[in-house]
Amino acid sequence: MNSIDATSLFNEAAFSPTANGGVVARPSIYVIASMLVLRGLMILALTFVYFWLYPQWQLSFWFLAAPIIVVLASMLKSVARILTIEYDIKGDKLIFREGIFMRHMGAVNIGRIQNADVYQTIVERFFGIGTVTVNTDDSTVRVIWMIGMRKPDALRAAILESSESVRKARGLYEFVQP
Repeated sequence: MNSIDATSLFNEAAFSPTANGGVVARPSIYVIASMLVLRGLMILALTFVYFWLYPQWQLSFWFLAAPIIVVLASMLKSVARILTIEYDIKGDKLIFREGIFMRHMGAVNIGRIQNADVYQTIVERFFGIGTVTVNTDDSTVRVIWMIGMRKPDALRAAILESSESVRKARGLYEFVQP
């Protein structure tokens, strides 16, 4: 089997080469900024609604503080999760890792990737990041959400191109009905 040149395919998609010949990527730090902007707007909206409904502070301070604490805890959990995500491509495998307390690791053969889509919010487009959704025909890993990736369009193209290269190298072809 001919191996694909992962480094050249994925360098354009913001992956960095590793010492062992693979490539690795982490979500952009801008995904945290994007998330903080959106959740910060949520806190402002909660505060505005609270003061609009209760201008004389008739209710306790905790009626405002409780939702804000929940949103802040959610922000902290999301930041911790995003900082632990890593995507690694070694040979013909796409390996992903995430989590601090509960570590999740999975791998899928690049040749089993069927499709990849890009999703971007307005804030993510401003920062030049996006979520790449990778669909596979692997029974253990059906979908991989690559959150906060730089150059998501280039990453999607590299994933689909490398998937096609692996299938061709193995002599696997998809049959499409006319």
